[in-house]
Amino acid sequence: MRELETAVFLENHTAYFATIKTFAAFIFRKNTIYQDKRKESKQFVWRRSPYAHL
Repeated sequence: MRELETAVFLENHTAYFATIKTFAAFIFRKNTIYQDKRKESKQFVWRRSPYAHL
Protein backbone atom coordinates (compact mmCIF):
# COMPACT_ATOMS: atom_id res chain seq x y z
CA MET A 1 0.00 0.00 0.00
CA ARG A 2 2.84 2.37 0.83
CA GLU A 3 4.44 1.80 -2.59
CA LEU A 4 1.19 2.76 -4.28
CA GLU A 5 0.96 5.97 -2.27
CA THR A 6 4.50 6.88 -3.24
CA ALA A 7 3.78 6.15 -6.89
CA VAL A 8 0.67 8.35 -6.88
CA PHE A 9 2.55 11.09 -5.03
CA LEU A 10 5.35 11.05 -7.62
CA GLU A 11 2.87 10.98 -10.48
CA ASN A 12 1.02 14.02 -9.13
CA HIS A 13 4.27 15.88 -8.59
CA THR A 14 5.46 15.12 -12.12
CA ALA A 15 2.25 16.56 -13.55
CA TYR A 16 2.52 19.53 -11.20
CA PHE A 17 6.06 20.35 -12.26
CA ALA A 18 5.26 19.82 -15.93
CA THR A 19 2.44 22.35 -15.61
CA ILE A 20 4.69 24.87 -13.89
CA LYS A 21 7.39 24.37 -16.52
CA THR A 22 4.91 24.93 -19.35
CA PHE A 23 3.50 28.01 -17.63
CA ALA A 24 6.96 29.43 -17.02
CA ALA A 25 7.94 28.80 -20.64
CA PHE A 26 4.78 30.59 -21.80
CA ILE A 27 5.47 33.63 -19.59
CA PHE A 28 9.12 33.69 -20.69
CA ARG A 29 8.10 33.58 -24.36
CA LYS A 30 5.59 36.38 -23.80
CA ASN A 31 8.24 38.55 -22.15
CA THR A 32 10.69 37.87 -24.96
CA ILE A 33 8.13 38.92 -27.57
CA TYR A 34 7.37 42.06 -25.55
CA GLN A 35 11.07 42.98 -25.35
CA ASP A 36 11.46 42.37 -29.08
CA LYS A 37 8.52 44.69 -29.69
CA ARG A 38 10.31 47.47 -27.86
CA LYS A 39 13.63 46.80 -29.59
CA GLU A 40 12.54 46.23 -33.17
CA SER A 41 9.75 47.44 -35.41
CA LYS A 42 6.36 46.04 -34.46
CA GLN A 43 5.65 44.62 -37.92
CA PHE A 44 8.76 42.44 -37.86
CA VAL A 45 7.78 40.96 -34.49
CA TRP A 46 4.17 40.50 -35.57
CA ARG A 47 5.31 38.54 -38.61
CA ARG A 48 7.28 36.00 -36.54
CA SER A 49 4.89 36.03 -33.60
CA PRO A 50 3.13 32.71 -32.82
CA TYR A 51 -0.15 34.64 -32.71
CA ALA A 52 0.25 36.21 -36.16
CA HIS A 53 -2.30 33.87 -37.75
CA LEU A 54 -5.09 34.83 -35.32
